[in-house]
Amino acid sequence: MSKFSESSLHEMCLSLDREIEQEPRLKRMGSTAVFTVWTPQPNGTHTLVTCTVGDSEAMGIAPDGTCRMISKARGPEEKSEKRRIESAGGYVSSSGRVRQHEYSRHLGLSRAFGDHDFKNKHLPQEEQIITPQPEITVGV
Repeated sequence: MSKFSESSLHEMCLSLDREIEQEPRLKRMGSTAVFTVWTPQPNGTHTLVTCTVGDSEAMGIAPDGTCRMISKARGPEEKSEKRRIESAGGYVSSSGRVRQHEYSRHLGLSRAFGDHDFKNKHLPQEEQIITPQPEITVGV
């Protein structure tokens, strides 16, 4: 994948979330993101790498005009997401909203940058109720 490995993109997302946490005015704010990296390959071709944090989605348009989704959004209703949320002390309501027992605030997603009032300082970032862990898709 050239300069961008999946692990470097993963660490970049976690690092950005740590930077956001250091800004007190951003404590209750959050954002999703989707971005792509066009990486050259040794054989002269390129590979599209898509990195998604949250429920943002991206669509690619081929030269022939056809469209297809190039990202995978994660939602709180998915088994693995719900399991992580519950293990971290939150729960998913019947309406698909993520809640935390201590707060009346709720979110309709399971991955995002920020939203640090949903995060426990004693858990790794990947195990948080709302995690900045990206979903990485290689290829189109």
